[in-house]
Amino acid sequence: MEEIYLVYFMIGLVFGVTSISGARYYDGGSFWATVFFWPLVVYEYLRKIKFRIELPSTKRERQAQEAIYQEKLRQEREREIQIRKRENEEKENRKKNKIWNSFYRLSQKGKFVASMSGIEFERFVARLLVSMGYAVKLTNITGDQGVDIIATNNSGKKIAVQTKRWKSSVGNSAIQEIIAGKMYYGCSEGWVVISSEFTSGAKDLAKKDSTIKLIDGHELDELISQYANTKIPPFDENKYFEVASQYKALYPKKKKSSNNRWRRKY
Repeated sequence: MEEIYLVYFMIGLVFGVTSISGARYYDGGSFWATVFFWPLVVYEYLRKIKFRIELPSTKRERQAQEAIYQEKLRQEREREIQIRKRENEEKENRKKNKIWNSFYRLSQKGKFVASMSGIEFERFVARLLVSMGYAVKLTNITGDQGVDIIATNNSGKKIAVQTKRWKSSVGNSAIQEIIAGKMYYGCSEGWVVISSEFTSGAKDLAKKDSTIKLIDGHELDELISQYANTKIPPFDENKYFEVASQYKALYPKKKKSSNNRWRRKY
């Protein structure tokens, strides 16, 4: 249709020019240019500038269709908002349940690991090792050479275990102690079990010795979840704030490191 209208436009233009200039290529040229082609020229011009002539009934019908379309868009947007809201609520509930369960798995007689003494945490880890199938022996409180527990599996393999109930990150000194303590007690492996997190330096040092295993608070929680039969009370929204404050104090959210620290600013 676009090509037909373009042809009409060109023919109308030619006839219009010839009628205005007074040229006569055949009889009746001015009449046909005036009656037939010039209206096409005007129509084509109006069509090009998006001019539309609507009857009142057509306009009302178009407006009704537009209103129906806008209502469908509004309903769709509301549906998407409700879906996102429900997803966010479910995500937040999963997060709350995870913190709630972790708190009670890492608790003993209602006492969270952050509130335990060093000896209480040591016995807490010893009970977990028993649940994992190890025979455990606690070393002397003093002169233990950096080893708190000797764990032995069914095949007689001995593991030197050092426990640290710290709120801050554990560094290289714990790794150095377990390496020495492992040799002192004649163990084939050395584990460092802590309630918090390791520094990057401690992790790098432990990688140099394949017999050293690091277990931080998060991995300890996973082991308890896998091996220990911990009774977890039902979720209580009123107690959650207190539980979450203690948990987040021990395991604060890590900040994302910026790679733009040394980038030159202009």
